[in-house]
Amino acid sequence: KFIKIPAFGKAVIDKVGAGDAMLSLFSLGVYITGSPEIALLMGSLAASNSIKNFGNDAIIDKSTILKTISSFFN
Repeated sequence: KFIKIPAFGKAVIDKVGAGDAMLSLFSLGVYITGSPEIALLMGSLAASNSIKNFGNDAIIDKSTILKTISSFFN
């Protein structure tokens, strides 16, 4: 089964760590929700926030992900 989730990143400062951010949130999401669709969305949002910063300068936390999701509905 293939699941399509868009890439949300627009301005790329540095792609280092984007895969790590994506996979860590994806694995945590699958563990917590049991839904690969929700987990993949969480991972994609984490990766998009990761590429906005240089290296590992910023921490991606729950509030960052929730702000990104809420911006879709505003």
